[in-house]
Amino acid sequence: MKLDLYYPVELEPFIKQVKAKCLEKGVSISNVALISFRAYMEEDIYVPTDEPRDVLALKVIALFKEICPNWKVPDISEQLLNKIVKALAKVRKGPDYWEKLFRKAVEIPWKDWQPDFFWLLDQDNHFKLLSGRYDYMTAARDHKKHVEERRIKREAERVEKERIKKQEADRKAEQKAKDLAEKQRIKEEAAEQKAKEKEAKELLKHPELAEAKKKEEEEKQFEKERQERIEKAKHEPQWNEEKYMDKDGTVHGGFDYPDDWTEDQILDWEEKHSSIFMRPEQYLI
Repeated sequence: MKLDLYYPVELEPFIKQVKAKCLEKGVSISNVALISFRAYMEEDIYVPTDEPRDVLALKVIALFKEICPNWKVPDISEQLLNKIVKALAKVRKGPDYWEKLFRKAVEIPWKDWQPDFFWLLDQDNHFKLLSGRYDYMTAARDHKKHVEERRIKREAERVEKERIKKQEADRKAEQKAKDLAEKQRIKEEAAEQKAKEKEAKELLKHPELAEAKKKEEEEKQFEKERQERIEKAKHEPQWNEEKYMDKDGTVHGGFDYPDDWTEDQILDWEEKHSSIFMRPEQYLI
């Protein structure tokens, strides 16, 4: 089976060199082509597309801009495109290789110096970059980050320990205060009970004092209840025996309402408590 090869006219000098070498080695150009085809299939050898070289060069620039958006890109010129074309021909790698190269470059935390686009076109620099020569910068950055994270973690742990310590101290102080207050209460109750027992013994000896004491306590209780009713009157209606006097001079009773009550509140209250108007004396202060 015959294998025909078609090639551009500009490759004529190269094809002549291939034919001469095949003749020198005693092999057919078809066998060389087939072996090359096998290597292309099995070894993933990169072969550029049929696109014009300028188009391929512009694609490299676009890829660089996408991966390294903050890096300066030189102005597009014929000189720049020629350099990219020569780099592509020399490296003979596909887009995946250039993407890997650019990502490696942008991930390194460069310090006093940073490579540019032209530096990345040099194949010798590819080896420096991809072999890990500058990885120490990344390691130093990661170490610094790790140290800072550990410092923040230790500080957070210290603050948490201090918080727990203070919380425990506050709890103990609060419990101590409660214990002291309870002891004081028990002491005061015991003293009060002792005073009452002593007073009770004295009253047994003097009945007239017991009667006076009883009357005093009743007056205190009455005054207490009166004060409670006065306080309650600030918030609830209270019955007034002399609310108003009619034209005949007769005095009538009625409810006094809190000053801040609205007419609606008064009407609502009277509707809900209509039965109390039968026995209003229970609202007397």
